Amino acid sequence: MIKWVFRFKNEPSSLWARFITAIHDGGRCHSFIPLISSIGGVWKSIVNLGRISQNQSFNVQERIVLKLGNGRKTLFWLDVWAGDRPLRELFPNLYDLESEKRCYVSERYTIHQGSIEWFWGSSNSLLNANQTGKWAECISLVRNADIQTCPDVWLWKSGSEVDDYMVSTVRAELDHIDTINETKVLKWLHWIPKKVNCFLWRVVLDRIATREALLIRRISLPSTQCIFCNNTVE
Repeated sequence: MIKWVFRFKNEPSSLWARFITAIHDGGRCHSFIPLISSIGGVWKSIVNLGRISQNQSFNVQERIVLKLGNGRKTLFWLDVWAGDRPLRELFPNLYDLESEKRCYVSERYTIHQGSIEWFWGSSNSLLNANQTGKWAECISLVRNADIQTCPDVWLWKSGSEVDDYMVSTVRAELDHIDTINETKVLKWLHWIPKKVNCFLWRVVLDRIATREALLIRRISLPSTQCIFCNNTVE
């Protein structure tokens, strides 16, 4: 399923990618892969694959690296393409001022007489010397990027090697990751009913719908006290 994240970066103009962007873009979404956490579904499951376990993470974002071309598949503020961090982290004030958060690199430069000229394309103008100075710093940084006429290509990093994404390569890495948290291993007792085993397992994972747990899930209750003793939190 990770391949869909990879394809999303390499096929931003495809119908399905534009559909995902239309649903998950906006609000406080500040990621190179758009996701509104409150919207459940298959896309949320795919994006959250980076959090495989509490002990070992498989950070998909760090594995997808860019070979910069013309900038038509590279997000100006959110992708890592000029330096080792996204521009939104380097210039947060400019990013706050930006009206089009998910603009592409190709939308922020023109080619004039064979040279690349960068411009501020937001509908919000630079109003003071501080903002103008920060934009000058940003231009100084992005000028070091090697803009080409060929399309951008997103590649997969495996160890020290960077190459095209292959399902077999990722599968081999995932097979060597232990996703079991040993602090939450429960011995299955065959001499008690299965439903009791399942209940004990949910207790270990803290997944029982107690009053306190329901309150955390923002379910309105008159009280969190135990209905039997009324002395402690349920």
